[in-house]
Amino acid sequence: MDLKGIRARLPSELLSWRIPGPNLEDDVALWENARKIFEDVDIYLWKQTDVCYQRAREGETILSSGFAYIRKQRVECWGSITQKFNNSNGSCHGATTADGHSVVARIVAIGDSGQNHLNALRKLACGADSLLVDNHTIPLWREVHFEDMVFGVFPFVGETLENCYARWIQNSVGDIIDMILQALEGLAFVHSKSIAHRDADKANFLVQWHPESLDTMQVPIVRPRVYLNDFERAWELPTCMFDNDMDPQSHMYTRPTAPEVQSGEPYDAFKTDVWQFSTSFWDFRSTVPAIDEILEAMRDDNAAKRPSCSEARDRLAVILHATVPIDLLIPPEVYEEPLESDCEEGGHLPEAKCAEDQRLGLVPQKGI
Repeated sequence: MDLKGIRARLPSELLSWRIPGPNLEDDVALWENARKIFEDVDIYLWKQTDVCYQRAREGETILSSGFAYIRKQRVECWGSITQKFNNSNGSCHGATTADGHSVVARIVAIGDSGQNHLNALRKLACGADSLLVDNHTIPLWREVHFEDMVFGVFPFVGETLENCYARWIQNSVGDIIDMILQALEGLAFVHSKSIAHRDADKANFLVQWHPESLDTMQVPIVRPRVYLNDFERAWELPTCMFDNDMDPQSHMYTRPTAPEVQSGEPYDAFKTDVWQFSTSFWDFRSTVPAIDEILEAMRDDNAAKRPSCSEARDRLAVILHATVPIDLLIPPEVYEEPLESDCEEGGHLPEAKCAEDQRLGLVPQKGI
């Protein structure tokens, strides 16, 4: 197939990449049509091997890129974690570079669509600022251009913050709060660059590994780094104020949003990031009152009463640094019933968690 023929087979709208069709076969066909684009730049797209996973070619050597690690107690079951990829978003696909590193390819822009996403990545995820310690944005390793399309290539990161207190992960309160603190540091950096993320759910934060200190009952010597991902809805603002009319796609967003977003008036987009991040932890309690009070304040319905990301980061850091680490070697409390604000219109959760866990292949093998 010549390159012109390839473009004719690929969608011209970003939404059609995210949701190519009702069946898994639609996702598979979409990226198969794009395979030659990546082969021409020495990137191999993984094959869909079952309903859950795309997998690297059999026999490929596992290389460390510094973004994914595994505890030795998990090696037997999760040793191939960097060679399989499960994603419910058709915009992304697992791949391997010519030198053997696992990556994730993602469609970022088509024509004028997605330019905010692309500009945010160019400002945050590459160049000198990408080396700053407090910048937790996942690096943009490469742009792949094909006609009017721009793909991003990102390092493969081991885990997601979404699972930091999942029932099969044995993270302590200390493990989880350290991740939350890093996530706040990352969001604060993004805000300092006049960019609102606008999708700051914990599912959009990645982590190198889960320490699971409740398994070892030891405070970890080394902590994993947290990365901020998915800038699809990001918006650079001259001030912090945002109006929904600025983004024609705002009405299509399905995750919970802060009360002021529905007001019809301009609102502080940085404060809505704070609200959304904290609200994605609605079911988590550290059982340390001072910590839980900060998380509650972050999701206050009154935006004026919410701390900024940097304020929440600093308050949380003071508490964490004043606490003997072993005192946080305790399990969190996890609630089963959703808050009303976490439900979509009609009172339904955005995802049925157990079913989603099984669909994503995240539930571990029996006995783990």
